[in-house]
Amino acid sequence: MLMTIDLLPTIAKRVNAKLPPHRIDGLDVWPIISGQPGAQNPHTAYWFYYEVNELQAVVSGDGRWKLQLPHTYRTLAGRPGGHGGFAVPYEHRTLQRAELYDLLNDIWEQNDVSRKHADIVQRLALQAEHAREELGDALIERKGKSVRQPGKLK
Repeated sequence: MLMTIDLLPTIAKRVNAKLPPHRIDGLDVWPIISGQPGAQNPHTAYWFYYEVNELQAVVSGDGRWKLQLPHTYRTLAGRPGGHGGFAVPYEHRTLQRAELYDLLNDIWEQNDVSRKHADIVQRLALQAEHAREELGDALIERKGKSVRQPGKLK
């Protein structure tokens, strides 16, 4: 697993370019991209924010485990989407409690395995707490200590 936040530091290192002096979120993931044997992601986890600063999920750095956090979302519930420019109505659903998915064996996220893997739930929940400390979470009305405006530097 890797994310686009990792492209800047990865490419910069390859071309010997200096990174900006301010903090960035990405890390060098060249060993993964280049297929080096035994390459591991330098991130412990990735944080998935949607809407307006809503922390909705945390995924382990290796990409295997996804902890979906309680939130409301829209879904087509497996129905086909619109056709010919005509939209299909979405269903609104609410996830009441955190659910854990083994993405290696369940890419469609159909089987919540949180009761079988409490240790992984706890590990990813700690990552969610770290994310909230840093960036906040509108779902629980929490402000993060490292929130910075997009495109603006001090």
